[in-house]
Amino acid sequence: KSTEIEEVGSNMFKVHGSLTLHGVTKSVLLHAQYFGPTYFTDETGSYTTMGFAATAYLQREDFGMTWNFKYPGGFTVGKHINITLNAEADLEKEG
Repeated sequence: KSTEIEEVGSNMFKVHGSLTLHGVTKSVLLHAQYFGPTYFTDETGSYTTMGFAATAYLQREDFGMTWNFKYPGGFTVGKHINITLNAEADLEKEG
């Protein structure tokens, strides 16, 4: 759930909010980009499309995910999670 969007550059934003995983809610920061709008037309009409991408970096143990298995030389599951989101939004067809 987002709580604040901060513009930090041309089509670039920081999205502050909260994320719940495994029943644990923590504050998160997403680094986001906005692409578009893009306009195109086909035989059925004209369309407007916008794209979004965002990344976040979390530590899974902060959300209570602590299971791991140690083997000689390391662990089977890392402590860090990189989340990447890609989305596209199409406005309603014109005409």
